Amino acid sequence: MDRPGYLVLGRWKGAAIRVHLSAPLGALLFSGFDYRPLQWLGFLVLILAHEIGHATVARWAGAQVVSLDVHAIGGRCVYYDGFAGALARAFIASGGIAAQVGLWLLTLLVLDGPVDLRPTLGETGVKALQDFTVTNFLVAALNLLPLEPLDGAEIWKLPPLLAQRARSLVRRSLLKRRASALERAIRDPEQEDQGEDGPRLLH
Repeated sequence: MDRPGYLVLGRWKGAAIRVHLSAPLGALLFSGFDYRPLQWLGFLVLILAHEIGHATVARWAGAQVVSLDVHAIGGRCVYYDGFAGALARAFIASGGIAAQVGLWLLTLLVLDGPVDLRPTLGETGVKALQDFTVTNFLVAALNLLPLEPLDGAEIWKLPPLLAQRARSLVRRSLLKRRASALERAIRDPEQEDQGEDGPRLLH
């Protein structure tokens, strides 16, 4: 699926990794329009991690992932969801934020983990990771806004959808138990109750 202005850099589990010609503008904005190659790389890593998060959940939900795109104002995961329902789409939307949280924890581990990597990274590398952590948080917070086309528009549907699914499971369980009780009653047509006046049939 080729689109004008995109360059294919590689593939992830069959899905094309595509970068739009406008992506360098987003990288410049990410770095505050300064010459910071590490921040530019961070922009690419952040967007790709977010889209891979979407793609991972989409594949788990049975969707066909076509491409992971990076452009000036972010990215997108292109997939065919087939007959995926609202709950599956909400989980797919949350996959990007989940990936960013994982990336944030990994960055904190590098900066403040049990092994001091700051001397190895150098001042420039540490500053880049610190900026990356802040930017990662801001991008995730922005994406959680319940507005189209942001992920939050689907993510915030999760609580009511999960509550609806839980109620449905409870109802199904109750109906199953009632059906089992009725089936047992039908299989035992007669029960004997030994009383004072002799045997009695209970119907």
